[in-house]
Amino acid sequence: MFTGTIAVTVIEVLGNGNLLVSGDKQIGTNREKETLRFSGVVDPKTILNGNQVSSIYVADARLDYVGEGQIDSAQVAGWLARFFLSFLPF
Repeated sequence: MFTGTIAVTVIEVLGNGNLLVSGDKQIGTNREKETLRFSGVVDPKTILNGNQVSSIYVADARLDYVGEGQIDSAQVAGWLARFFLSFLPF
C-alpha cells in the first residue's frame, strides 16, 4: 500500500453528472523520471472541502506508472534476447 496525492483535471462531465478526471505527477531523481498517471470517475457528492476525494470513491480508477532512465532501460531485454524469446516459448 502506498499513499500520496495527485492533482487531476475534470476532462468531461458525464450525462449523469459524474466527473471523468485525469492527471499525472512526475518525479525526477538522479537522471530518472517517473510518471504516475491517474484517471477515473468521481461522483461530485463525494468531493470534500479543499476539492479532495479519497480513491475509494473513484469508480473505474486507473493508475499507470511509467519510468524513464537507466533503471527502466535495464529492465528491457536486449535485441538478442528478444530474438530467442520469439522462437522459444520458455
